Parts: sequence; C-alpha cells; structure tokens
Amino acid sequence: MKMDMKAIIIGGQRLLDTDHDWGFDRTKFLNSSEADNCIRQLWYDKNGVAGEEQEWGFAWRGRMAEEYVVRCLRARNDVSLACAGGEQRSYPDETLRLSATPDGEISIEEGPWRGIEIKSID
Repeated sequence: MKMDMKAIIIGGQRLLDTDHDWGFDRTKFLNSSEADNCIRQLWYDKNGVAGEEQEWGFAWRGRMAEEYVVRCLRARNDVSLACAGGEQRSYPDETLRLSATPDGEISIEEGPWRGIEIKSID
C-alpha cells in the first residue's frame, strides 16, 4: 500500500477545519473573510455542492501565522488580548445576514480595545 503523506495531512486539516462550533449556522451568512470570493463559488460552498477539491494551503499557512502572532502577543506584559486563538468569537448580524470573526481584540498599555485581523503574505 502506497502512503500519500500529503493526502493524509490535508485530510487531517479538513477534520480540524470542521471541528469548531461557532454557535450559529455560518452557511446562512456572508462572513467577512469570504467577501472577496466569487459569488458563484460562495453559492456552491453555502449550498453544499461539491466542486473541485482545493488544498487551501494559503489559508492553513495563515492560521499558523495567526497562532504564532497570538502566542507572541500573549507573551508580553504590556498587551492584553481577548477573543483570540481558540477563544475567537463571531459577531453575526441576523438582519443583514453578515458576520465577522476578528482574530482577536487587543489593548496595548491599557489603551482602548480594538479588533485585530492577522494576515500572512506569500
């Protein structure tokens, strides 16, 4: 039996991707991270229509960068961080059917709290 390590790893990542419960059905909302996507692709994704299998390596790389940045911020004494990492929360608007899930909320040197969005670059 030939072992395809790449397929095994990607399969594990897909399991991790579907493991989080946001407390509402995200397929009923346009999420802020989807706003730039093709409207046809969004419809297929939201309606469970199987399309071409994609690896989404850039998205996984972004999650790893986010984990790294959150870990670094939490190490500092002058930074307060909330709703980050595994504690992220979504903000759905039932009327507009929009939602946003910032990567965290940050206060630096006891300043105002602000939402943060962490991005990686290729």
